[in-house]
Amino acid sequence: MNLNLWMVDPAKLKGVWWDLLANTPCPGNVPHKERTCFKIVPHSVALDAAELAGMQPYVAIRLRGGKLDEPTARSIRGKAVAETTLVDWVNVEMGTPPAPVAYSVEQAERFMTDPVWENLRRRIELWIHNETSLLADAEQTASGN
Repeated sequence: MNLNLWMVDPAKLKGVWWDLLANTPCPGNVPHKERTCFKIVPHSVALDAAELAGMQPYVAIRLRGGKLDEPTARSIRGKAVAETTLVDWVNVEMGTPPAPVAYSVEQAERFMTDPVWENLRRRIELWIHNETSLLADAEQTASGN
């Protein structure tokens, strides 16, 4: 296997804008002016480190063969994603009437940990997992392979 196929431009590792409705990266990596878009950083060492840090209070449970309950596991993963991976958004509104929601790590954490946002959380998790593959494919296409 030619490992060049896995090369990416490090500048692109700062995040890719994803269109929520289309479930695709935004053309030119520029968020749409009217549509809801989220900026996602690929799965990274920072995400792994944040998850490990969140797991520290539960090491003894896991060493004894125990499992974390779903709310705790969701909280750990959600906080890690909010701190390292879900880094921005545009055109997010909530409420009646709809009001703009500015990006913040705290709001990102709510989206990633509160079960009422399960559909959004799943979409963001999917983008995180797809990100590295898409970046590698884009580099391969740009190089003419």
